[in-house]
Amino acid sequence: MGLDSQRYSTTFGALRADRRTWRLADDLAQLDRDTDDPNTIPLDLSTVTVVNDWRLVHIGHHTHAERELAVAIAERNRQQRRSTRTRRAA
Repeated sequence: MGLDSQRYSTTFGALRADRRTWRLADDLAQLDRDTDDPNTIPLDLSTVTVVNDWRLVHIGHHTHAERELAVAIAERNRQQRRSTRTRRAA
């Protein structure tokens, strides 16, 4: 590898940072296209604040019916696994 090729060398970190920047700009442009603005004023992407703050809101099921549905699905999945194992063993 000569000196000329080193001039064009980059790091994966730099590539990831460039991709992250490009994805953000693309996502914001899509947001601008999808936004219903009756005045058709374009979205100023330099004023958009992106908040990456995730918080757990709820664990579990909201109602007894949701719990029953989850239990029924889990039981069906168990039966399908047993059936598959039985067929493979035969």
